[in-house]
Amino acid sequence: MCCSTSAPTSAAIRSSLRRAVGRGSRNVKLVPHVIARSDADVQKAYRRFVAQGFEGAMVKDLDAGYAPRRSNNWLKLKPVKTLDGKIVG
Repeated sequence: MCCSTSAPTSAAIRSSLRRAVGRGSRNVKLVPHVIARSDADVQKAYRRFVAQGFEGAMVKDLDAGYAPRRSNNWLKLKPVKTLDGKIVG
């Protein structure tokens, strides 16, 4: 048999991306990632990313591929900023 039929692992994909992007790219940047095992892990990572200055976090179903449309497989978590005020006129 000449070829493997197993899907590449997340680590193999990131390693390949690191080689392709390199350290000098201005257009593409690999950002930190965490594999969360619970809601608490997601919240902890989210708070850390926001504290580090990131806009928020992307949460993805590890078994789902990319689809060019909205779905529940990829979710963006970011802080909500509100402003309370009075309207006078």
